[in-house]
Amino acid sequence: MNRRSIGFKPSTGLSVMMLTGSMLVGYSNCSNFEAVSGLSLNSSGPEARRGGPLAFPGEARVSPYSQSILDSASGNASCAVSGDLDVSTHYKNGMGLSHGGKDPAPIFRDDLWGDIANRREHVRIFVNGFIPSVDNYLSSDYDHFKPDKASFEAAMKVLCHRGASSVIVTQPARPIASAADLRALIQPNVDAFQVIHAILFRKNLFSLYIPPNWSPDKQYALLFNSGYSLNSNATNYEGPVIGHILADAYAETGVGAVGMLWNGGASYNSFTFSDKPYRDLNDFMRIVVPTVGLHSQKGVAFGTSRGGVTALNVSSHPDIDQMRFALSYPTVPASDISFLGTLFSTTFPYLLSTMDYATGYAAAWRIGYRTPEGQTGIDKMFLSLVGTASRDQVDARNSLTADRKVSRLLANRTQVYFELSTHDGMVPTADQFRMLNKYRRSGVPLETRINYFVGHGGDNDARARFIRDAVIKLIPSTRPLTERLIQAGRTTYYDIETASGDIKTRASSTPNLMTMEVPRFFAPQAMAQVVTLAGSRKRFLTIWKDTLGRKFPLITNTSGDGEAVQDVTADLAGIISDTNSLELEKMFELDSGNRPLRRIFYETSDLGSETLQVSLYPGDLALESIEVHKHMTERTYGADFGRSVGKHATVAYGLLEASSRAALPVEELEITRLLASPTALLPAVYDCTVIRGALANFTMEGEIVPAREHVNQKGFFYVAGYDPNGKKWYSFDGQRWTMHDDLGGGISAIGGVDTLVPAGVRGRTFTNADLRAFPNGEIYLGYGLGTSLADSWKDLLDNNRYKLCTRLPAR
Repeated sequence: MNRRSIGFKPSTGLSVMMLTGSMLVGYSNCSNFEAVSGLSLNSSGPEARRGGPLAFPGEARVSPYSQSILDSASGNASCAVSGDLDVSTHYKNGMGLSHGGKDPAPIFRDDLWGDIANRREHVRIFVNGFIPSVDNYLSSDYDHFKPDKASFEAAMKVLCHRGASSVIVTQPARPIASAADLRALIQPNVDAFQVIHAILFRKNLFSLYIPPNWSPDKQYALLFNSGYSLNSNATNYEGPVIGHILADAYAETGVGAVGMLWNGGASYNSFTFSDKPYRDLNDFMRIVVPTVGLHSQKGVAFGTSRGGVTALNVSSHPDIDQMRFALSYPTVPASDISFLGTLFSTTFPYLLSTMDYATGYAAAWRIGYRTPEGQTGIDKMFLSLVGTASRDQVDARNSLTADRKVSRLLANRTQVYFELSTHDGMVPTADQFRMLNKYRRSGVPLETRINYFVGHGGDNDARARFIRDAVIKLIPSTRPLTERLIQAGRTTYYDIETASGDIKTRASSTPNLMTMEVPRFFAPQAMAQVVTLAGSRKRFLTIWKDTLGRKFPLITNTSGDGEAVQDVTADLAGIISDTNSLELEKMFELDSGNRPLRRIFYETSDLGSETLQVSLYPGDLALESIEVHKHMTERTYGADFGRSVGKHATVAYGLLEASSRAALPVEELEITRLLASPTALLPAVYDCTVIRGALANFTMEGEIVPAREHVNQKGFFYVAGYDPNGKKWYSFDGQRWTMHDDLGGGISAIGGVDTLVPAGVRGRTFTNADLRAFPNGEIYLGYGLGTSLADSWKDLLDNNRYKLCTRLPAR
C-alpha cells in the first residue's frame, strides 16, 4: 500500500493536512509587503510593495535601513562615480534577452485581473503564456528592473564612506565564460573601488565589488549576498549595506574585502531551492576565486528571507566546493520545505501568492484547484521549483534541514548566526524553530537571536554591525577555519518596545515567550491553522463564530516540546461551507479542567503597509479585516465569497499575542456552557514525546484522546509504523509489530481497546525493545472508527485520524 493510494497525508505536530498530495512552499519575491521603518525590517526583495501584480511599479522603493545609508552618503560631494552608469538589464523590448540591453522587462499580463474577475479557472499570470518549470524561470539571465542613473550613482557613492574618493563602474555587455574574460574587466592597483555590475554567467547575474589598490595576490575575504532583482538589490536593498561594510573594512585594514551580489539564478521563481543554480555558482566561483584573489576559506554570507535561504545554502550545499563560508547570517529563512507545505494557509497569507508565482497560475493555492494537466497547485510548485513532487526527495535534497546539508555545514565548520522572528506572515515561526532545533541537535556552531512579534525581518542595523566585525576579523586571520566569529550556544531574546510609528525592539527579560499564530477568519477553499509555541503540555482555546452567529470552540494542546499545529480547516470541516465563513472571536489559555486561566489579546500586522500597524484589542475583540492580497478577494472566489464574509471582503489574519489578563467569571461561564454544548466540536488530541532519541535507548511516550463526537463509539487505538523505503504499514499491539500491505486481517491495536473512551490512551511508553522489530521509518499515533480491527484501520487511513510521533533514528 503506498501513501497516495490511501490518501496518506502525514503531518508534523498536531496537524492533519487537507490539501491533496504533498506540499511545498516556495518563497517568491516576498511581494506585497514593504519594509518597516525604525527597526529596519528588510523585506528582502525588490518587489516589496503593496498590491498584486498590476500594482507593480516601475521603480522599487528603498528599504528604510538602506535609505539611511544612502542618505549618509548623499552629501559626499568629493566622491567621484564614473564609468557605465546607464544600468544594464540585458533585455531589449521587442527582442527579449539582449546582452547589454537597457530596457526593463515586463513580467505580468496586463489583462490578468480581467480574467480573475471573470472567474476563469486557469488564469496565467505571466506575459507570453509563460509557465515556470525547473531550471526555466523568468528573469534569470536578464533583469526586469532598471533603476535610474541617479539612484544607481547614489548607491555607488556609499563606497566612499570613510575616506575613499572614487568609484569606477564597469558593466560588461557580453557574458563571461573564462578567467580571462573576468580578468579583463578589473584594473589592478587603482586607488578606487571598482564595481563590475550585471555580469552574465550562464543563466545568472552577478556583481563584484573590488577594493581600492586591488591585487590578485592579497587573498581577500568575500562578503556575499543573494536577492531577487540584481539591479534593485544593488540599488535599494543589500547593495548599500555591502558598500557600507566594505568601505569600513578597507578603512580599518588597508586591504579590504570583495563583495558579491547574485540574483540566485532568477529574479522571479527560482527561490534558490533548485540544485542547478548552485552548480552554476560553484563554476562561477571556480573562475572568481583565483582571478580575483579570494581566500577560499574566508567567505561571509548573509540575507533575509530568500536571501537567508541562499546564505545557508551556499554554506551547506554539497555542490559548492570552491568557496567555504566561515560565517552564515540568515534572517527568517524558509527551511523545512515539506513541513512548510503543511502550513500553506491563511494563517500565513503571504505564502499563498508564492504558489501563483511558482506555478504561473492565479489562485493555485485553492484546495480544489487543478492545473490543466490535473496537478494540484502544490505538486505543480514542487515540479516547477525542484523538478519533483516527491516529498522524500525534497526532504533529502532541497530542505535546509536535509541531513546532507547539515553534514556539509559541520564539515565546513561554518558558524551560523540565526536571527528568527515570530508572527511572520511569510515564514511560520514553527518552521524557523524546527530548523533551529535541528541545528542545535546536530551540533552546528550556532548563535541565535529571537525577535518576538517582529514579523518578516530582523534588526538590520545590529546585523550589519555583526557582519562588519566578522569581515574585519577574517581579513587578517591566519586560521579562518577556527576563527571565533560567534558565541556558540548563546541565545538572546528581543520583543517590541514601541509598536507604532518607528518600530523599536528591546532585550527581553522573559525568554521563551508564548506565541500563537492564528487566522482572523477563513472561508471555503482556503486552509487555516493555529500554530502555537508555548510551555510543555499547555492548553489553549480558540472560539470561532460563523455568519449565523453560532460559536464553535477548538482546544489546542501543546506537545512535550511546547509545540502545536492545529488544522482548523479539518477540525471544522462540517461547519464551513460555500456560503459560510468562520471568524475568530476570542482566545484563552485553559487549565487541565478547561477553565480559562487568562484571556489572550493579540495584535495584527499589516504587511501591506509601509509601517507595521499594530492594533491592540482590549476587552471584547472588535475584529477588523486586513487586505492580504487581491488573489484572496471575491475576484478569486466570486460574489458568493464576498457575501459570505460580509463587510470583510478579504481573507485576513491576526498574529498574536501582545498581552493577557485573568479571564473574567462571565467568560468562564460562557466557556463552560460552550464546551458542554452538543454542537461543540473538540478535536482529537495526539501527543508524543521522545524521551530518549538514541537508537540504543529509544523511548517515547504517547497519548491519544478521541474527538468529542467519537467518544464511546466503537473503534480502536493504534500505534502505526510506516516504512517509506519499503512502502509498508505496520501496527503495534503492545508486544509485537504486524506488517500488512492491505486492509485485511492481521491488524493489531493497543491493548485490544474496542470502545473509544474519553480518556483514550495516555502515558503509554514505547521503548527500544518495543521498536526493535520495526525497520527504519515513521511512527504515528491514531485511532479508527469501526466494529472490527480491519474496519477501524481502514477508517484511520481514509479519514487521516493519525499524527506523526517521530522518525526513528537511522540504524
